[in-house]
Amino acid sequence: MKISADILSRELKKLFNFAVFGVLDSELSLERPLFLRDGAGVKDNQIYITDAAMTSELPEKKTRSLLLYIQTDTGIGAVDRYIDFFDAILAFRAISLFDVYDAVQNIYSRFDKWDAELQDILIGNGGVQAMLDCSDPVFNNPLILHDNYFKVISFSKQYAEAFPSMSFAPEEGKTGHIGLSEYDVYSMQRAVLFPTSRNGVRSLYVNLFQQNRLQYRLLVLEHSRKFFPTDSALLEHLADRVQAVLSGLQDNAAERVRLPGIIRNILVEEFSNPVSVREQLDKFNWLHNHQYICMKVSLDDGSVKKVSLPAICEGIKKIVPGSCVFEYDSAVAVFINLNEPGENNPGASVDSFDGFSGEKTDRFSILMGTFLIENNLKAGVSAQFSGSGFENIKPYYTQAGIALNLGSRDKPMAHLYYFNSFAKLQILESCTRDLPASLICAPELIALKEYDRKHKTELYLTLSKYLQNHLSHTQTAIELAIHRSTLIYRLERIRSISSLNIEDSNNQWYLLLSFKLLDQGDSYKM
Repeated sequence: MKISADILSRELKKLFNFAVFGVLDSELSLERPLFLRDGAGVKDNQIYITDAAMTSELPEKKTRSLLLYIQTDTGIGAVDRYIDFFDAILAFRAISLFDVYDAVQNIYSRFDKWDAELQDILIGNGGVQAMLDCSDPVFNNPLILHDNYFKVISFSKQYAEAFPSMSFAPEEGKTGHIGLSEYDVYSMQRAVLFPTSRNGVRSLYVNLFQQNRLQYRLLVLEHSRKFFPTDSALLEHLADRVQAVLSGLQDNAAERVRLPGIIRNILVEEFSNPVSVREQLDKFNWLHNHQYICMKVSLDDGSVKKVSLPAICEGIKKIVPGSCVFEYDSAVAVFINLNEPGENNPGASVDSFDGFSGEKTDRFSILMGTFLIENNLKAGVSAQFSGSGFENIKPYYTQAGIALNLGSRDKPMAHLYYFNSFAKLQILESCTRDLPASLICAPELIALKEYDRKHKTELYLTLSKYLQNHLSHTQTAIELAIHRSTLIYRLERIRSISSLNIEDSNNQWYLLLSFKLLDQGDSYKM
């Protein structure tokens, strides 16, 4: 799992002395450490390690990342050159870079172990009590789950003897929340601080909802130690797992029900350790050497739904029984293991079908397309990907979303869209996302268009056909229905007007792309 700069700093202080530059964030957002090397792009939400002996390139801009900098024994080194490029810097002196690296890895391993225990409890039909007990070493304070009538459901066994004297209900007259209305107190989805309770201690709590109604609260009391800034984020992390138990995810079909939770956690980047991802998926025989695709089914088309969300999920699973289906980001996410047995799994021709257009298709496309049409739904499908990088599946889900968006607009009568069919359109739209085509394409083409307009010629069309036909004079003349000598004359006029070196391959791809952008109708205006 990810950790925060606050956790990292606090744990490293137990082992080393260091200076802190910048602000230590308390969100669980940082990935495992990387060495800051020349030529390596610096990403947000990452821990980087370097020392005075390295002359690493500076990032192009400030990043939301943390730098661990090892100074020399005799001076402060060059830590000041990095200050404007990282959210925070921990500056060590005269310490082995690898000792710091190993210490950071050990911190991550402890939190990964905790998260793995929570996942194992969830998968193995464990209860809330087991989750609270395994979380004691993380919080070192009493954990309590109670309902909305303050009836205790579970509490940390470690504090069983002291629990009768603990009060977690807010003291009458002292329940004010800093900057929160009464509505906020009962609707907040983030961790909130109760200033005090009847026995004078503070508590952090997270509201837990069922069917959009407040049913439970998970809280931690400030009993054995003072709260740390990251306790709020850690409690929210635990609350997500507890919520899964309380929502009735534990049933006889746990093997299939748990898989959606694991993949959802990968999508929201809860897993930062590839080994942990692999171990979780192996339990369901979703192996690293298998092939997969994912699908995004839209739920926000504004039309009256013929079936409920559970019925949609169930309908998809009937078509592909081995699929993993769950609600995610206001849509239905579907992940399919292509190595699992099933006659309806997407076949080799999966990317040839773009809606009932008469093209050759497979059983999956026919059955899924029919289901989508019957229920007035649309879906996008990603390219095929390998399980060896399953921890990086989010871009493939993004692919499915892009296919859904582009397909719905480009072919509104279809219902099932494959990214491979829209990849070229995505490239063109990406090119013009920040600037219109007229400001990106080769200016020589605009000059040709202007010349054609004034002189009633067809030089723009001639050059386009010439490039499309790989500089073939014969084929281009045939397509334009002109004599070969006329074509040669036009090409000479094009060279004279534009000064283009048409035979240069570096120019050819740029010109072809420019034609595509301009012919897409994006903004050329005289």
